[in-house]
Amino acid sequence: MPPFEGICKVFITDEAELMSIEAANCLLKTLEEPLGKVVFMLLTTNERLLPATVISRCQRLKLLPLKASEMEKTLKSSWGIKPERAKCLARLSHGCLGWALSAASSESLLEERTQRIKRLLDITGTDYEERFAYATELATQFHKNRRLVQEILGLWLFWWRDLMLVKVGCAQSITNVDFEATINEIARDYGLAQIRAFISSIQNATNELRQNANPQLVLEVLMLSIPRKEGKVGSRAPDFG
Repeated sequence: MPPFEGICKVFITDEAELMSIEAANCLLKTLEEPLGKVVFMLLTTNERLLPATVISRCQRLKLLPLKASEMEKTLKSSWGIKPERAKCLARLSHGCLGWALSAASSESLLEERTQRIKRLLDITGTDYEERFAYATELATQFHKNRRLVQEILGLWLFWWRDLMLVKVGCAQSITNVDFEATINEIARDYGLAQIRAFISSIQNATNELRQNANPQLVLEVLMLSIPRKEGKVGSRAPDFG
């Protein structure tokens, strides 16, 4: 059937890399002989996780993120957002203007992020029993909502990246600018090698989950790899009040 309005029909598959091999193979003939006035868009942040047979039947269209400076300027000039808030949203959005505008109009997104950061800090400073309980909690969530767990791991990744940037003297480039004081304080408790090792652990866990590894085992291993604070035993996370 022809499109009801517009030039063509568009079908979008988000996170296409999560398709099973069977699903990807079923799509091959459709991609190879598409109908007129129909466009299929497969979205992915890592095309290497897609079968080569699928990639060969597609055209690449790279959607690059906006630079933080460009984002900040746009938020201020086009939407009248105050400078400090525009700076924060520009860093947190990772180049996605839509997310920045959603966060600007709704406090719930930023509040949810704050709660996740608090949880991150609690788990970092707790014992293995609580860490394993958290791994079970995340694994249960993963079976219901994979995207949510990937977002949480992404938050962890950028938090520890901020710690690394502070350690190497590049604090001006951190993402979580609204937590700058806390990041500076925590960075003193870890060595650069510890931080880099845990960043690698988070990246490995993320990739393994995308490849359908056992979420419980992946997340338990991640909890085991959380580094101890240098010279401190049983330290707790900072109190946010």
